[in-house]
Amino acid sequence: MSDREQALNIINAMPEYKITALLGFLRAFEEIPNAETLAAMEETDEMIRAGGGQRFKGAAADFFPMLDAEEWAMIDRARFQPITFDEDCPETTPERAVRFRRVNPVRKSAN
Repeated sequence: MSDREQALNIINAMPEYKITALLGFLRAFEEIPNAETLAAMEETDEMIRAGGGQRFKGAAADFFPMLDAEEWAMIDRARFQPITFDEDCPETTPERAVRFRRVNPVRKSAN
């Protein structure tokens, strides 16, 4: 059985609410990245091939103390920038927003 046939068998057995979530995921594969995104992806691939760049494993709380003053200044400036929608990141309509489904479980707080 081909990969396509296996995927279709799984999809055909899914309830409708799961297909809605899956459709959102699959639509991401239809999108064609713009030149800026392609350049960033190429840069990342090169960093992985060459062993360059910085990698971090751990919690965000452990990452923040590693930032220097220039990086914090950049974050502060970004905080006040308006959100700009474009063809790569369009604004969500109310009709599309109601189709969003939570894909991660709700965590119970410790308190």
